[in-house]
Amino acid sequence: MKTNSMPLLLASIAAFAMTMTGYSQSPPRVPVRRRKRPLSAPGRKYGDVSGEEFSVQARREEGEYSLRSVTDEQRSLRRKGPPGTSLYLRPGALRLPWHYAGMAAMLAAVLLPCAAMASPPVVKPSSSFNSQSVFAGASATFTITATGDAPLVYQWRHDEAELPGQTNRTSRIGTTQPLNEGGYDVVVGNASGSVTSYVARLYAVPPTSELTRSNQTNAAGLRLPYFIHLPTGYDPAGRYPLILVFTGGGIDETTIFSVLPAQFFVHTSCARQAANPSLVVYVTRRAGDGNLSWTPQYLEEVAVLVDELAAAFSVDHARSRYAALKVRSFSLLTAQGAAMLE
Repeated sequence: MKTNSMPLLLASIAAFAMTMTGYSQSPPRVPVRRRKRPLSAPGRKYGDVSGEEFSVQARREEGEYSLRSVTDEQRSLRRKGPPGTSLYLRPGALRLPWHYAGMAAMLAAVLLPCAAMASPPVVKPSSSFNSQSVFAGASATFTITATGDAPLVYQWRHDEAELPGQTNRTSRIGTTQPLNEGGYDVVVGNASGSVTSYVARLYAVPPTSELTRSNQTNAAGLRLPYFIHLPTGYDPAGRYPLILVFTGGGIDETTIFSVLPAQFFVHTSCARQAANPSLVVYVTRRAGDGNLSWTPQYLEEVAVLVDELAAAFSVDHARSRYAALKVRSFSLLTAQGAAMLE
């Protein structure tokens, strides 16, 4: 993200103004015409000095010269003097005409607070704050990355509702349940304002023990292992899309649950099924075949399986799809099976 350069620019302008006017440095000496006696005692108004040049004593407070106590008197004296009359301060006090010193003070008073103004927070995308899937009962953690002038304050939200007590960079759900599913974001604020982060979603995946294990066996006795998930409240009269998920290399029927993360089974999550009830089938290879490719023999069995599922369940072919595998050659598949996988 881009850095806010406005405070640096304003600080530079203020420093330049003070340097040019001598506000923060001792200016060149100004010739002063002295009088033999003071025009007035400190704290009293000066008399009519029209036509005369004069000197004014400035007070020194805590090592810095101040014009506050004499500014109004200087202004009134200038108005009384004839054209061209100059007002100077004695050596040892400030040595600038009041209008230059006033200009520097005004610029510094206006620009320096702007230079010190805090920049609003900026939320940066990070791997610690992305959508995630966890098995029901496991913990889930989101950590936001934000920049901006301190102090930064945080308020986490779940589906736009504030989470009580979740006011740190990290939000943690100790035991994820279906009610914890949804969108999470965080409002980050400081003295200059607030910003709402992007949304990361959390999915609670049911335990794999809820999947039903089965096999499709061909005439030669070769098995195609698969695991099936039926939508909650399955109605035989309804129509459901079929989601067919293939395991990758190195995975077989004995390692599918020990190796693959919850993300692989996200289609069975409560939120996904509530939004779009689906028949989900995970197909894998026989024990010991994990390192083999999806051979024509396996693909033929997949095509037969699709036909069997379509006959056994009310499959909506228009909404069905497959995942985790791209197959180009389906010459061995049945017409319906090929249509399901293309």
